[in-house]
Amino acid sequence: MGKVSSLSVASCLLATAVLRGPGSNVEFSSGPEWAVVSGSVPEVAVVGDDNETYVVSSYTKLDAQHFFSSENSLVNAMVTFLGDDRWKLDLQAKQHLRRIYFPAQTKRTPVASRVSDEIFYYPRILGLAEKASARNTDWDWGPKFIYPGQLFAPLVVLASSSEARMVAATNWPPKKVKPLYGAERLTLLYDEGVPINASVSYECMIVDVEGDSARGDVPWQLALDRYRAWLDSHVPAPSYPDWMWDGQGFLDVNLSLTSPYNVQSLRKLYRNYKHLYPWVLFWGQMTPPGSKTCCALNQEMDPSYVETLPDLVREIAKKGGHAGYYSAPYYGTGLEHPRRYLDSPEGRDWLWTWLEKNKNYGATGHYVDTVGWNYYGDPVQVMDLFKSGLIPEASLIEGVTDIYPAASLVAGSLAGSGNGRDGFCGAPYKVPEAHDRTTFPRFGRYLFGDRLFYGGISNGDSTFWGNLKYWKRGDYPRFQVCGYVSYCENNGPCECGTERLAFLLGEKLDFRPPYGSEIVDAINQERIRAHWWSRRPVYKDTKGLDLTSIPRDSKVEVTRFEDGTGLSLFAISNPNLVDGLSFRFSGASFAIPVQKIAIVEELSEQPVRQEHAHPRRGDAPVPLPSTTSPR
Repeated sequence: MGKVSSLSVASCLLATAVLRGPGSNVEFSSGPEWAVVSGSVPEVAVVGDDNETYVVSSYTKLDAQHFFSSENSLVNAMVTFLGDDRWKLDLQAKQHLRRIYFPAQTKRTPVASRVSDEIFYYPRILGLAEKASARNTDWDWGPKFIYPGQLFAPLVVLASSSEARMVAATNWPPKKVKPLYGAERLTLLYDEGVPINASVSYECMIVDVEGDSARGDVPWQLALDRYRAWLDSHVPAPSYPDWMWDGQGFLDVNLSLTSPYNVQSLRKLYRNYKHLYPWVLFWGQMTPPGSKTCCALNQEMDPSYVETLPDLVREIAKKGGHAGYYSAPYYGTGLEHPRRYLDSPEGRDWLWTWLEKNKNYGATGHYVDTVGWNYYGDPVQVMDLFKSGLIPEASLIEGVTDIYPAASLVAGSLAGSGNGRDGFCGAPYKVPEAHDRTTFPRFGRYLFGDRLFYGGISNGDSTFWGNLKYWKRGDYPRFQVCGYVSYCENNGPCECGTERLAFLLGEKLDFRPPYGSEIVDAINQERIRAHWWSRRPVYKDTKGLDLTSIPRDSKVEVTRFEDGTGLSLFAISNPNLVDGLSFRFSGASFAIPVQKIAIVEELSEQPVRQEHAHPRRGDAPVPLPSTTSPR
């Protein structure tokens, strides 16, 4: 294909004079060298200094892949079909532009006959979901967060049980963008000024898929598969230190909650738990014991710890364990002390200095706060911090972003944050089909099924940890707004919801003593029995599972994983110990064990199942060898 996008404007105008066709939006079919495609050229919308929006929806077809428009008073636009549902916009500004939407969408694009059957899926935290009927006013866009950082991927999905439509930015190198949704529309907003006569380019993917959720062919998953395939062609798979795969998670020690401080108590604590959690992270080493300030922007260790804590950390490392401390980019504390972005020397120097100080205090593993859930500047320059080693490979970042190759703390993805319309109050068993808005962490976990995630008690997910029942607290307004007391009474059990979610999503545990539970013990026992982490399981959510025989009110949940040999493993939560239930996969029936936490797998002598192979018939599944497990 010729690079028509590099033609001068004069050349494009000459081609227009020769090839001009009807003024309506071009309908096209691809040539023989392309996959068969039929549809409309995506629209472009721009906003000028008058703050009015102008839409480009009429093009002249130059050839099978190139479509040009010069009729808009603000821009010349060349849209190129790249194949595989991908499009490129080359735009030249005739006037100063404030914002650009590509693709824009003036008309609704439903994926079901009724708007009440449609759900928007949004890449905030580890996934948010909102019924289309709850965001059904024209031009009332959903939360306007930024990718990368605030959003884990530059995409948004509208799906029903049988169809899905996804719009995703596929710029490489990646660019700052805001995916938006509302009123059965999806769009990508580039909120950047473009000077007169300047040229910019953007690429996107517009995917329409069909499936059958009841048979485990879930449309939103099929849409994400397309983006993941593109991502894999540009971003290498993350590489984690081998020791991060050892153990069941990390030991979470918040020094700011500890009073009085006693290093011998910490040494005993680690000895008691190191067989399960050989990695310990100390939070709040910057503030005195009992200060309750875990995350102050202070690079120096408080004098209360400096004489003894580094020696303990070095002792842990010398004996084969790992330990580290809190650190963060300069996330800002107000107008007088704003955020220092990581694409600036000041921002990079701050973070590098803090990490180096922690290394001098003996750290062999690092926690880097906020970087995976907030925007910190030009994505290429932030990516380079990981490639250069400024952010060490042995780091755990808060949140996840598709282009940042680090292990992720995703605690907080169940309860969510905020309140009211854009708060997305999450809770155990809260599903998008039954609620206007909720967190939906399965969405992000499915996209990043092979990544190393940690979930647990931090970032508000203590709300549903163990038997703490924090959701009953009357002094926390968000709990009242979210209506957790009523919800949990009618939809529970909410107890241990955080641990169950970490198990079902295949996350290691963010564990803070003494807040254990029988579910934590059961998770650890089952995973140890199944040699879970050495098998490097990849999360597949419900793909291929027929769960129609499991009543929703049973509270039984099942997710699927594939280990390194291609064998399927099933994580099963059965909190009410319901008997007599089963599910189907690949033509076989699997019984639900009558235990609160269970791992079941296919027969190891079965042929390795390829993801898109035809289902096998008549195979008899078996559980893993039985051991005593808490009931």
